[in-house]
Amino acid sequence: MFKSEKIYSLSGSSLKVSGCEILADTGIPNQILFASENTELECFLFHTMMNKQRLHTSYVHSNNFFWTMNLSPAAIEKICNELPFLPSNFFIEITEKGRYSEDFIDCAKPFSHMLILDDFGTGYANMEAVYKLKPHGVKIDKTFFGSSAAYLKSLISELRNYVSVIIAEKVENEDDFALMKELGADFFQGFYMPSKKLKNVSRAATAAV
Repeated sequence: MFKSEKIYSLSGSSLKVSGCEILADTGIPNQILFASENTELECFLFHTMMNKQRLHTSYVHSNNFFWTMNLSPAAIEKICNELPFLPSNFFIEITEKGRYSEDFIDCAKPFSHMLILDDFGTGYANMEAVYKLKPHGVKIDKTFFGSSAAYLKSLISELRNYVSVIIAEKVENEDDFALMKELGADFFQGFYMPSKKLKNVSRAATAAV
């Protein structure tokens, strides 16, 4: 029911797998499965992931590895009472589609240290959300890669005032990789490997969870 996508550290001279994002793998593309907000499905997947059968995996309580899962603001509200009991190396990626209601802000703000804004720069994942929540991190959407270096430097400098971690998403070629490394992103997620030519990722290339 799940698969994982590796998240690599951009620090140092060699790549290191530092985390992963857990994704639903139901046979239905996620862009269709979550085309509209489905809070009940999200909560079902979250609880399935967190049940005893899944908690045997080695990274769940690792000090050297983090893992994330996407949830909408509405789903986070529903599981708010469970947040204090989640593993310390687990982070919730807030999807960009759901509105940030006052109830959501009140619920989520005490747990900002475990929140990451997904697809920053799209939907509701913007600087206003950063100012309100002061999340642990953001994922920079690929749409920013075509922006000028000066703009990106200014953006990342501003983000650094509020977040601890910046993850570059959908890094798929050498230019994307070099730009994000130069700008000081902490991690990247994508198909590009500096030691290999870019190629399509297969199902076998993603680790099963």
